[in-house]
Amino acid sequence: MIVVTGATGKLGAAIIESLLEGTSAADVVASVREPGKAHALVALGVDVRQGDFDRPDTLVRSFDGADRLLLISASGIDHEGRAAQHRRAIRAAVEAGVGHVFYTSLLPGDGSVAYVMKAHLDTEADLRSSGLAFTILRNGAYAEGWRLYLGDVSGGEAVVPGDGPVSWVSRSDLADGTARLLLGAGHAGETRNLTGPGAIDLKGTAGILGRVRARPIVRRIVPVEDYVSRAVAAGKTEEFAREWATTYFGLERGEFGKVDPFLGALVGRPLRTLEEVLAQAAHD
Repeated sequence: MIVVTGATGKLGAAIIESLLEGTSAADVVASVREPGKAHALVALGVDVRQGDFDRPDTLVRSFDGADRLLLISASGIDHEGRAAQHRRAIRAAVEAGVGHVFYTSLLPGDGSVAYVMKAHLDTEADLRSSGLAFTILRNGAYAEGWRLYLGDVSGGEAVVPGDGPVSWVSRSDLADGTARLLLGAGHAGETRNLTGPGAIDLKGTAGILGRVRARPIVRRIVPVEDYVSRAVAAGKTEEFAREWATTYFGLERGEFGKVDPFLGALVGRPLRTLEEVLAQAAHD
């Protein structure tokens, strides 16, 4: 049996659908915080269980009987809170006797200066010391999530404090590849990079977005303090803005630009390019 946490999220739901292309709904469990909001998953025929990262007892019940567990990282960039949530899930997996845990980490990996990696690295360390069989999946940046990196481009500019290559990967390719790993065998103790087919910096990304939208969009680099001030004016907290700004320091170091052929080989077909993803989104 395969259990997927965060199954009402975009990645989790896509992975459930990919799993059902290779196995019966009876073999899949969707672990969600609020089962009452999981109507689409219920319609697919999978077992929907409550699994709240802040309520360990629900996690143990949710993971019961799991041969394989996909632990999708909690949303946000908070360090201590996310790491604590993941730690509860790992302890629950041990208590429930889960056979193998797969964890969705992020591409930058060890030594990253990006604040968002702190919780991921803590969780990776917790898995290594848990006694569980585990596989760490270091996912590239979602192509569909370009706004996180470019920000508001409605004025024709992407105003950022730094730039560097990003190996954008489509959520659908990640879903298909992750499902294949969950349905297959092996990979215990491995750390795998799941990236798109190439790397494009934010300047190039803005250019592609502009072509797709048929209006110019340029990338402009500003000092960090200017970036933070703009983010606060747009409604972000200063704490969040400063923490997220470190992502661009990581970009400048090339942390988000690694390109690994593993995902393409895993799905057995060409991966979707950033331009393909953006073009489809423009017509949806």
